[in-house]
Order: sequence, then structure tokens, then C-alpha cells
Amino acid sequence: MSPGATDPIGSPPGAEYPRRVQGVGWLTTWALMAVVMMIPTAIRPAARLAQGQWRRWLAFLLGYCCIWLATALVAYPVDRLVPWNGAVLLVGWVAVGVYVMLPFAARHLRACRFLASDARPLPAGLRYGTSCAIACLPLMIVAMATVHQFRMSVGLVSICMVAVTSYIIWAKHPRVTRTHLRASGIAIAAAAALMFTVLTPTAGTHHADHFTVNRS
Repeated sequence: MSPGATDPIGSPPGAEYPRRVQGVGWLTTWALMAVVMMIPTAIRPAARLAQGQWRRWLAFLLGYCCIWLATALVAYPVDRLVPWNGAVLLVGWVAVGVYVMLPFAARHLRACRFLASDARPLPAGLRYGTSCAIACLPLMIVAMATVHQFRMSVGLVSICMVAVTSYIIWAKHPRVTRTHLRASGIAIAAAAALMFTVLTPTAGTHHADHFTVNRS
């Protein structure tokens, strides 16, 4: 990239993601985000399953969190292989919007809405976590990449985490229909496409280095 240039959405030149967030540091960040953001989305079905018994609460959450921690086995390779920069992130958000609209994702979101009150809590947590991860993992991967790419302050990170968590809680609500999910997917994809249109240079030929990041 030429001196003084920035990528399409204003990230600093030569910004490397995620070279500085590797190994234990990356896994710690992922675990923190997964636990803090995903447990609130499971409170309603967990309360029904627990029946006021704290052991059932803990067993369910143990199974649920184990699945989300295990998703690092998928998220980390994806994170390392994708050359994240502004343009790629915007494409990623469009992909998230499209994924939300798929029947596959909607089916697993529906599985996140109900738990039998007499189910065994640990297996129920594992099953619930699996459905939740299948439905929400692409969103979480792109959200985490966004946080690191822009090196957000703690305040902005908190706002983003609350926004993503609130969206997932809404998507899991029993009254949310396929039509609602499609509308939300269109909104996510359209917002990302609009940002890409507004923030990507339109004059002249686009250089390839606008769409790649030096990862050496």
C-alpha cells in the first residue's frame, strides 16, 4: 500500500490482524466473548430447565459453555486464514446477513427456543449449545474480527457486545418468525453493502492492496 494510504474504510496502513492476538491471547478473548455474550441468550430456556435448582443451572451452563469454547477449534483457523481488512469485513457482514436468512440457520435458531423442563441438564446444555453455535457462529467470528481490526476502545467493544447479544436474544425469541429473521438478514446485508458503497473509493481503478492485508 502506498505511503499515507488507508484501506477502504480507513484502517491504518499495514494494520495486521490478528498477528498480535495469537494463541493463548486469542483463545482467552474468544472464551470471554463467548461466555459473556452467549450465556445471556440462554437464560430463558435455562431457567425453565433448572426449575429453581442451582445444580441443574450449573450442569446446563457447563454443557452450553463447553460447546461455545469448543467452537474456537473452528473460529481460530478461520480467523487466521482470512486476510481481514475493511473490505473483507464488510463482505463478511453481508455473508452473515445472508446466512441468517437461510432455512438451515433458522432451523437451528428454532431449536434454541424450547427446552423440555424434565430434560437432563448436561446433555440439554450440549444440544442447546450445538444448535446455538451452528446458528450464531458466523456472526460471532465476524464480530470478533471487527473488534480487533478496528482496535476499539473498551467502551466501543462493550457497545458492540451488547448489540450482538441483544440481536441473538431477539432472534431466539419464540415470537420471532422466519419473516422477521429474513428481514433482519436483509437489514444486516444492506447496511454492510451501504457502508461498502459509501466508504470504498469509487474513482479510478481499485488497487488490489485495498482488499488485502500484509500478514507477513
